[in-house]
Amino acid sequence: MPPHENMSRSEENILVAKSLAGDAAAYAGLVDAFSAPVFSLLLRLLGNHADSEDAAQEVFMRAYKSLSTYNPKYPFLPWILAIAHNRAMDVLKSRKSELVSINDPETPVEIEDPVRMSEQFERDFETGELWQAVATLPPLYQEALMLRHRQDLKYSEISVIMELPLGTVKTMLFRARQMLKTMALSGKLKLFEPNDGIS
Repeated sequence: MPPHENMSRSEENILVAKSLAGDAAAYAGLVDAFSAPVFSLLLRLLGNHADSEDAAQEVFMRAYKSLSTYNPKYPFLPWILAIAHNRAMDVLKSRKSELVSINDPETPVEIEDPVRMSEQFERDFETGELWQAVATLPPLYQEALMLRHRQDLKYSEISVIMELPLGTVKTMLFRARQMLKTMALSGKLKLFEPNDGIS
């Protein structure tokens, strides 16, 4: 089964329809196609392989039970990642982890045009060094960055997945990028040059 990025919407819908009809092989195809982005998101949020693997199994079990609620007019990826996000939040709550506050009154929630990353930043986003830096950010910031720059999702899709207002998602991405820029300019992250277009 091809990875999700090589799968057309019609192919997704065919697998969903067959799965709803009881075709186990079709659902296994969906699992194969979408397991990588689901696990990647869970690992980014939960921080260890064991919890992420357990959570991924739960995600696909929940997805199967809820498959009839999926709207084929929209891509399958945001739908399955929303389930993964919710599962990760459940696990984090069970750990009594303190999640980042996204309602900091010092920064307005609505940002008309979020920070636009430079081409160099986009390239560096695929490197291990930058992802190590991303791992130091609050969990929700990590998730927003991953959904935007690893999964290439729209802001509106991220909003649905994270169950947050669109403006809040833009604010989180703005702050996350500013944190990374601060690391770069302080010498902790040698990826950017001053005035490289990240502002």
